Amino acid sequence: MEELWLVSAEKLLYTREDGRLIIAAQLKVVTQVKNLSYEKRVGLRYSMDQFEHYVDMIGQWSRQVNNEIDEFVVLSRADIPPGVLVQYSLFYQVENITYWDPPDGTFYSIQL
Repeated sequence: MEELWLVSAEKLLYTREDGRLIIAAQLKVVTQVKNLSYEKRVGLRYSMDQFEHYVDMIGQWSRQVNNEIDEFVVLSRADIPPGVLVQYSLFYQVENITYWDPPDGTFYSIQL
């Protein structure tokens, strides 16, 4: 079993009050982690320029799936321009070890 995995990725779009023009986008990721310790940090690392620059966002605990698995929700900043291709990976820091998903140095991607 892996220590960290993606459950879902969703794009959130924000519009002007009239509902016609999309002015910003945000990425919402749900991830699950193997419960290796009570103290843990789960997050999202994302980039809009092929990782020339990136942003790390820390997730919030959502629920305990069972005794072995916790679920976290992580949001990007809400200022991503609509239509941008976002590349991202997830990280799980526990007991001085960092796990990545995907684990092979590749990235997930989603067009917002």
